[in-house]
Amino acid sequence: MDKLETIRIKNLVIMTVFACLILMTLPTCKNKVSEKKITIGIISSNEYEKTPIWNGLTGGLSELGYYEGKNLTYFKKKVPEQDKQKIDDGINELLGHKLTFLMTFGGDIVDAQVQEFSKGKNISVLFSSAPSPVETGLVKSIGYPSGNITGVQSLDVIPKALEFIKKIIPAAKKIYIPYNPEDLASTAYLAELNLTASQIGVELILHKIHSVEEAATSIENLADDVDAIFMIPSPTLNPRNDELSKAALKRRIPMGSALYLDNDILITYTGDFYEVGKKMAKITKEISEGIKPADIPVETMDTILIINLKTAEKIGVQIPNGILAQASVIIR
Repeated sequence: MDKLETIRIKNLVIMTVFACLILMTLPTCKNKVSEKKITIGIISSNEYEKTPIWNGLTGGLSELGYYEGKNLTYFKKKVPEQDKQKIDDGINELLGHKLTFLMTFGGDIVDAQVQEFSKGKNISVLFSSAPSPVETGLVKSIGYPSGNITGVQSLDVIPKALEFIKKIIPAAKKIYIPYNPEDLASTAYLAELNLTASQIGVELILHKIHSVEEAATSIENLADDVDAIFMIPSPTLNPRNDELSKAALKRRIPMGSALYLDNDILITYTGDFYEVGKKMAKITKEISEGIKPADIPVETMDTILIINLKTAEKIGVQIPNGILAQASVIIR
């Protein structure tokens, strides 16, 4: 055996041993539990435990070594969004648990109350998907939040989602939007949507409904000159949107949405809420390691464009290549 061959074999042995050592340590690294213990208080005006944000947060914390029942404890409080007194009572109740963090999940009023209530207190506050946190006064700036609060800011994806429908169907003139006037999450967007509609040259057919059944019936009986359906945030309609999608498919009417609802929608443009939770987990770890919230820049929500080519084929719509090129996910 010559000298070069001997060196080659030695190097191969060393590399093999090194690779084995790395593989042996991977399970240990994956299952490592952080030595730091944290207690998180959560106040919310919605069913956050059913949301991708919650899944992203809990999954992200597990990846970072935090496990409920081991080194992580949650205290949770759900409050009505419009009742400031009950929000204050809920915050007080949570603060009685010697929290490491106080997190908010949804609700502009909840965010504002938590921010006001936590001033001067030795607790880190994190908000999830808050719109315009600088304009609403939650933080001083995106880069340097100041105070004891930081988090993830949401993006206003709803006007852009409506624009995508127009880009897919350039000839569209009338777009139908069912909404429950009792849903604050829906009515808050109507004025902005009307403005966007006038800018892109479409007429919105706003229809007041009060149930999924009523909305499904209205879709089944839409006038022939309605070119598309657009779904907006709605606690009444969103949980059972698959029934509305089926009604739209039956009528061969394109449906778009500003949040992910089901697999039959033609086009969805929304925020990546799972990644919002992951970003919150990362911020949590940074604070637990000694970084102050004031020094942690506010993160920004990512967006996702989902195009369903199966639905496009069923209803006879051709998706422009330029739109497909922008898609994050294409369902074939």
